[in-house]
Amino acid sequence: MEPCGVIFDVDDTMYDQLKPFDDTLSRFFGPDHSVDGEALFRRTRHYSDTLWNDYAAGSLRLEEVRRLRIIHACRDFGLDLAEEEADRFQAEYEQAQRRIAPFEEVPRLLGDLRRNGYLVGIITNGPVKHQRDKIDRLGLSRFVEERHILVSDELDFAKPDSRIFDVYRARVGLPAERLIYVGDNWVNDIAPSIEAGWRAIWFNHRHKAPESNHKPLAEIDSIDRIRDYL
Repeated sequence: MEPCGVIFDVDDTMYDQLKPFDDTLSRFFGPDHSVDGEALFRRTRHYSDTLWNDYAAGSLRLEEVRRLRIIHACRDFGLDLAEEEADRFQAEYEQAQRRIAPFEEVPRLLGDLRRNGYLVGIITNGPVKHQRDKIDRLGLSRFVEERHILVSDELDFAKPDSRIFDVYRARVGLPAERLIYVGDNWVNDIAPSIEAGWRAIWFNHRHKAPESNHKPLAEIDSIDRIRDYL
């Protein structure tokens, strides 16, 4: 078999990013809150992606991005948070994130890929220490070599800039057509990896609609179904 790489996103691809968010909502607003957790979570992801450009350009600090994303998202649902409340929400969210675990199928899948000769890697957006701590907490370091992990803050750009896939391809020394990217986010993961010449598998476990005319190799709702396309 020619060398081939299967490269993964982390957040909401390797673990359920909604669970620590839901746990935080319950602690913050009380267990009987009426907030639609998934809808609010999607809005925070939207604002996080939007504000990330300002962070990457140096006009916002990371703590400001985290504060503003929950303030803006809550405002869309008629909830007004003061800055200190947003900071408290973020602190509780970070505590909940320390208890994350990978999707049940992930360890066996990654182990099988390694045993079958695939290069297994990670491309993830975020601060280097934060994302690498998360990778360790999820146990992914057992399956992914250090040199095959790329965190966006190592560079001057992040997904959805397709250059991050070009940088990764050059690092691992494989042609784009031998690389598959697996991610949950259409804008950040699927569209730019395809534009970089990679094949993409959309892990669409949130059952969203495509946001462009890009054609992934597959759309799956269980991550172990990757096996069907290798």
